[in-house]
Amino acid sequence: MFDLANTNNSLAEPFSRLVEDLPENETYTLLELRSLLDMAIETWQNKSLIPYHLFIIVDAINKRLNSAMVTATNKKPILICYFSPVLTMGAFLTQVFLKTRMLETTLININSDVDIDTLIKELNLTNSPAVIFSFSTFCYVDLIQKRIPELELINTRYYAGGIVFTLKPTLADKLPGFIFPQDLPNLIDSLGVDVQ
Repeated sequence: MFDLANTNNSLAEPFSRLVEDLPENETYTLLELRSLLDMAIETWQNKSLIPYHLFIIVDAINKRLNSAMVTATNKKPILICYFSPVLTMGAFLTQVFLKTRMLETTLININSDVDIDTLIKELNLTNSPAVIFSFSTFCYVDLIQKRIPELELINTRYYAGGIVFTLKPTLADKLPGFIFPQDLPNLIDSLGVDVQ
């Protein structure tokens, strides 16, 4: 399915094994796609997969989920906010992980105060049960921190994660009331009844 194009490093072998499980023109059950995604995440966490390969696997799984017509179990979508002109890997991985757990999501790009105004309007319209902020750069933590008083007025729960909190754990102190799951399975546990 995928061309590794002269990939001669030690990371190519686990990638090759994972993508062999995704031949084109085959259909997959939700459980098979979930299992493959979980294997890819585990391989990534063991530092045996480079970001590009992880993206290709997540993208392939996402395309198959879109064609599998999976029925979401949540009535209102979970909002996933990312801070970049392009979709970040963290937000994309979170979205596909939640989709494999039959949860509907909506991606929202935030780059300015105007985008946060739009998010607040969306929350007031949809009554989304949860908002997940996926931070890949430090500066956006301050942007969200300034808007916490407005966000607290909306009846929803806020989750945050991303590489910035791994690199500087004290940044979590800037977002009081937010939930910081350790990983994606912990996020599912934390979401619990919020998504019913």
